[in-house]
Amino acid sequence: MTSGRNQSSSLRRALEVLAVIALACERDALLSLTEIAAQSGINRSTVSRLLQPLMDAGLVDQEPNTDRYRLGPQTARLGQIYLQHLDVNNVAGPILQALVEESQETAHLGVLDGTDVVYVDKHESPRSVRTGSRIGSRQPLYSTAMGKVLLAHAAPSVVEDVIRDGMPRRTETTITNAETLATELDRIRIDGYAIDDQENELEIRCLGAPVFDHRGVVVAAISLSGPATRMPVERLRVLSTLVMDATAEVSRRLAAPDEALQRSDD
Repeated sequence: MTSGRNQSSSLRRALEVLAVIALACERDALLSLTEIAAQSGINRSTVSRLLQPLMDAGLVDQEPNTDRYRLGPQTARLGQIYLQHLDVNNVAGPILQALVEESQETAHLGVLDGTDVVYVDKHESPRSVRTGSRIGSRQPLYSTAMGKVLLAHAAPSVVEDVIRDGMPRRTETTITNAETLATELDRIRIDGYAIDDQENELEIRCLGAPVFDHRGVVVAAISLSGPATRMPVERLRVLSTLVMDATAEVSRRLAAPDEALQRSDD
């Protein structure tokens, strides 16, 4: 009788084989038995034995003309079921709370709506002095950290709409002209996060970073905000790492592709 330990080992190796085939499919390549063995580091006879149950389960298919292997139809079904039951609010909730516990500041989740960012979730700082935002409230894209993140990854038409509608000054540091906005959006795409340095509200600083979905599309943003006295400029780099780690984790759970996760982790 096969021991549980050996069964676990076989399962791990079967998953390694499946992962090698999946990675090849992402590059539009099909692999031979020898190539799978080489890339997985598993000997050829073991790979041959592991492939059969994967094919029986519909997780792997063999091209009849070339005998090369690719992902099977059951992987598409499983992936679709997984994606149908994903909701960015539910996925992000525990991560937002963990972000609050680590930073002691308020965390928000926001989505794009027209030329505004809408706050769809909020986890309060445990400290007595907090931000006055609320779930369901709307703020301009051009003057908030989450808004600028969403704008940096939005269609050019959204940026055009923001500029056409005008960018009224909300504080002394608000961006109010197209050239400065374009420079800021370029910086956000390079750095991976945005800063609201009292641009939307005096004495409040915020940091925001993007959340990617399974298509590699930015579907939301996460921010940390707090009083400027608690978030001095020298603390922003540390906090930006926390925010980007949080958005990367939400993106992973939303099945974001590797390219998007690399942008989040850079």
